[in-house]
Amino acid sequence: MKKSTAHEIDLDEIKVRPVTSPHDIDDVETILSRRHPLGSRKAQGRRMYYVATYKGAWIGVLLFDSAVERNRMRESKIGWSGEQCKERRQYVANNSRFLVGEQYRNIPNLASKILSLTTARISADWMRRYGSPLLGVETYVDPSHNDNDGTCYTAAGWERLGMSTGYVAFGAERTHGKWYFLKALHERSYEALRSDIPHALMTGVKEVSGESNNNFVFDAAKFDIKELQKALSAIDDPRTAHGVRYRFAPLLSLCIAAAISGHTQYRQIADWIRAIPVADRNRFGLRGARTPAENTIARFMKSIDPTQLSTTLTGWLQKTYPRRDGY
Repeated sequence: MKKSTAHEIDLDEIKVRPVTSPHDIDDVETILSRRHPLGSRKAQGRRMYYVATYKGAWIGVLLFDSAVERNRMRESKIGWSGEQCKERRQYVANNSRFLVGEQYRNIPNLASKILSLTTARISADWMRRYGSPLLGVETYVDPSHNDNDGTCYTAAGWERLGMSTGYVAFGAERTHGKWYFLKALHERSYEALRSDIPHALMTGVKEVSGESNNNFVFDAAKFDIKELQKALSAIDDPRTAHGVRYRFAPLLSLCIAAAISGHTQYRQIADWIRAIPVADRNRFGLRGARTPAENTIARFMKSIDPTQLSTTLTGWLQKTYPRRDGY
């Protein structure tokens, strides 16, 4: 790469793109192995490589892979239980490597600009590749291998939550602590990650950009399955015992949860129920791998007394989502 000086770099002309070809990935790993203080890294689980370019020249490379299994600072910030962390870590990626070319490292705001451009697109890139978006990104900054405390991450909107305690690999000594940073990719990311049901941000109904295919999506963080099913017990099950495959309260509460998450058509509801993790369906009381088809949901919902359903849902919604003053 030819050398550049600070006055030659126009930050607005920097571009960031995913690296997908095996040849380019090999180049990224070679660069990291030769020039990164920690060397290259065997990526964990899902991963994406990025390259930052300026007028076609590579000026920086990044690697994002699976989030760490446990981090008390992250769990506290998001509000995760241990079970939620295990099930929803897939919505957080770890920026395990970031390297700016040596001749570009003293250019003011360059590193933070690259980080901002990457985090602005990574959720959509992740969605295209893996079928689910990202809601957050994390990283560790090793003070023994950096000239600062991760100021480029802070400048790019990442929050420094504290110093980690290190970790112990099997048969090895505990590593020293590192600064831990976390960035939400949407203003409601943490709310979505700790919600009782799969939030619209996690289902693709509402993209990280804020777009939605519905006029309004309820705050799923306030959703309580037990309270909803308790309210639904006032509704009569119109079905006969013959041929009933799904219990009334679990199926109806799942349909309502899907609608609250932005899925309002029978096909969307069926797809949503099928797509959410088995553990989430189990919490509603829907057991096994089988899920209801679109026509099953349509017959089921049309059979319920509309007055009973409306009255019950109105009461539950008013209790769960009270109207704010002035609205």
